[in-house]
Amino acid sequence: MDAVLPEGYQLLIQKVSMAVGTLVVSAFASYCH
Repeated sequence: MDAVLPEGYQLLIQKVSMAVGTLVVSAFASYCH
């Protein structure tokens, strides 16, 4: 994977990782309860 990415691509990855993190946290919370 290239170390240098276009700005838009970095922003997209950031948004996707944030969305995935939120999903994981909510799934973990519902699993614990």
